[in-house]
Amino acid sequence: MTSVNWGPDDVAFVEQLRARGIDVGVRKSGRPFVWPVAAWADGLTDAERQFFREHHAALAAMVRAKVLRDFDVWWQPPTEPVTAAPTAPEPEPEPVCRYCGGPCVGPEHHAYRTLHWHDPYEVARREAEATATFRWRYL
Repeated sequence: MTSVNWGPDDVAFVEQLRARGIDVGVRKSGRPFVWPVAAWADGLTDAERQFFREHHAALAAMVRAKVLRDFDVWWQPPTEPVTAAPTAPEPEPEPVCRYCGGPCVGPEHHAYRTLHWHDPYEVARREAEATATFRWRYL
């Protein structure tokens, strides 16, 4: 097994994380990790993640050797939520016509009478039209 040396920048890195409530541990596989796990996404900057990846062997050796003092600070997630660009409110969906199967096409549409064939208003209109035509035709 090769010996890995850690430098003052490694110790300063871990102390800086611990000051913010983030601890560094070592898994059984020998890979270091941050605790709590949510701190990897929420608590570390891209530069800190890159440093962690590049110095993982030194950080693991340093934690195993118990160079650092005991950790007694609890991490709190950031209180400021990431603000996304404001979005326009979604428009209200158009009401669905039970005869058209979607937004109503309207009486001006050429297929309105066919689509609304069973609409009580259209049934009454057809009956009135047929009755009116029938009466005047045979009188």
